[in-house]
Amino acid sequence: MIIQTVPNICEGRNLKLINRIIKEVKSIKNVVLQDVHYDYDHNRSVFTVVGSISGVFESIFTITKNCFNLDINVHQGVHPKAGIIDVIPFIPIKGISYDRLIKLVDKFAYKFFEKFKIPIYFYALSSKRPTTKVLSLIRNKGIEFIKRLTLNDKDYIPDIFKDYIYHPTMGVSFIGVRYPLIAFNFNLKINDQRENISKEDFLIKIKKIASKIRESNGGIKNLQALTFFLESKNIVQLSTNILEADKTNFLQIFEIILNKIKEEGLELDSTELVGCLPSKVIEQLVKKYLKIQNFSYSKIIDFKV
Repeated sequence: MIIQTVPNICEGRNLKLINRIIKEVKSIKNVVLQDVHYDYDHNRSVFTVVGSISGVFESIFTITKNCFNLDINVHQGVHPKAGIIDVIPFIPIKGISYDRLIKLVDKFAYKFFEKFKIPIYFYALSSKRPTTKVLSLIRNKGIEFIKRLTLNDKDYIPDIFKDYIYHPTMGVSFIGVRYPLIAFNFNLKINDQRENISKEDFLIKIKKIASKIRESNGGIKNLQALTFFLESKNIVQLSTNILEADKTNFLQIFEIILNKIKEEGLELDSTELVGCLPSKVIEQLVKKYLKIQNFSYSKIIDFKV
């Protein structure tokens, strides 16, 4: 049985800590660290780990142990967050069903709480209440929202806690089984635009695009979209999550967003993939743009020199 986890942690600037985590995760048996993505302005790192159930669970313990001296109360970064070990998703890869993984993740969550005393919300397919199913409904409100909760707020307090609703320095963690997701960013440099446009007007244009395309506003199904100004790069970022990536047409969404950017008179500088891309998307890209009719992922050879 093979599963994947993609923990998001609120630290993207301390390279010494990030490299230590990389080294320790790579030393765990029966797991592969497929990707590490970190960003200064978001001050956030995303680790993609694939392997056996026990190895993947151990990787979460390793990452959390290394981050335990961090403090969510002083964290600075543009990305929404409610805890240092902010989100811990799990995805079945091979030989295990969603139902089976949900049960195993439930047990893992209680062990995680016993070890670190970080209150936990179950989200996505693991959610126990409608109010916690969609991650953003609580997480995007931030730790300050959670700090104001009382035991009477039954719909919003964590699923697992004892003595306190949030850890004084680690905040809370969101744990759940979810469908495959593609995190994909569209980056636009203000100074590279043809129009003489202020930062404020530029942000308005990008936010207009995000508002039109996100599913919650009646836009594209399975699409979430946020906008950020990344000061260190002088970039406005349209950040998207494509949910249920195995059932959603990534290329179609990509082209719709490119057209929206052009309609606003703007130019794309670069794109950014956070984590990994399903092989199906690579096949779609090659078939569409290279016109290879008989292409499959098995035709790719990884030459390592």
